[in-house]
Amino acid sequence: MRMVNSLSELLRAVREARNWTVQDLSGRCQVPLSVLLDVEHGEIPDADTLRALAEGLGVRLIDLDRLRAGEPIPVSEATQTLDDLVAGEPPVPEEERPLTILEALRGLNPSQIEKVMDYITLLKLAEKGRRRAARP
Repeated sequence: MRMVNSLSELLRAVREARNWTVQDLSGRCQVPLSVLLDVEHGEIPDADTLRALAEGLGVRLIDLDRLRAGEPIPVSEATQTLDDLVAGEPPVPEEERPLTILEALRGLNPSQIEKVMDYITLLKLAEKGRRRAARP
């Protein structure tokens, strides 16, 4: 029986099997890129992030919650098996996929790029502060 041991393992497996970038998964789940990267590297997400991931991936929230708690789950217990998840998603047409950061920055002058980078840093700091405030 195939087991999924962590939320980060599930996210990475689905993303890689579908040939999605982290930005693609971030857009689909409506989760900030910095938060998604933290989750993929083992950080435990808050309840809102977990709900957004479940909706974006089409899996049961209870399964993601069990993974978040460190409980491995058999893939067969999920609403869809991991194989169904990765096989059932058609590729996103080029014109519908979100821009990568590099594509979005193309054509900007150095001053504009610096402002964008400052804004990204500010978003990361705000997200960290929000997560700290939400901890009991």
